[in-house]
Amino acid sequence: KTQKSRALHKNQMRPIYVLLLAVCIAIASCDAVSAFATEQEGATAQSAAAEYRGTSGKRLLRSDNTANADDDVDEEERRFGVSKLTEVVKKGKSKMIDMHTKLKDQSLLGTFQLMKKGGFSDEAITGAWLTRGKSLDDIFDRWIRLGKSERQAANNLLKQNKTPDDLYSVFAKRGMNSEQIQTLWRSLKLDEDKLIALQKKFVPVN
Repeated sequence: KTQKSRALHKNQMRPIYVLLLAVCIAIASCDAVSAFATEQEGATAQSAAAEYRGTSGKRLLRSDNTANADDDVDEEERRFGVSKLTEVVKKGKSKMIDMHTKLKDQSLLGTFQLMKKGGFSDEAITGAWLTRGKSLDDIFDRWIRLGKSERQAANNLLKQNKTPDDLYSVFAKRGMNSEQIQTLWRSLKLDEDKLIALQKKFVPVN
């Protein structure tokens, strides 16, 4: 019974180690293109694995008093191993997401700076993004990530003949409430009459 329990314990832990290995490989790949070091995550993984192996080794050195005692230890170690390795996996995923976001922002900033050096205005850059098929949500988000205010981002889209309704949809998806949207319109010097006129200007009336 004890041997079967150990074999079962080993089989249960194998997928966890495979998953941990995959995460560690992914973290190492991110290190190759990012300035952020992930030694802490590696140390955490090694520490967790060493601690688990140490606990397992001590168990093997003990005299097996009863089969039930071994079963209890196996279950305890399984839970300990799963908990530790799951924690490492979660931290690894969070680290990769953070690095991926930072790399995207750095790439966007680099492209923006090159276009600026090439003489492109914000209006021209917005037009280029639209020509490339970027959505209004994506373009608005890009300007925010580049440090522009919501007013500036909205104004860049209005200059591309986008309607208030188009922008309202963007604002709503970003979780802005009616009061925040009205405040933004006012910052653009657009009252209700001007918004209606602007909407009619670009939307034919049947």
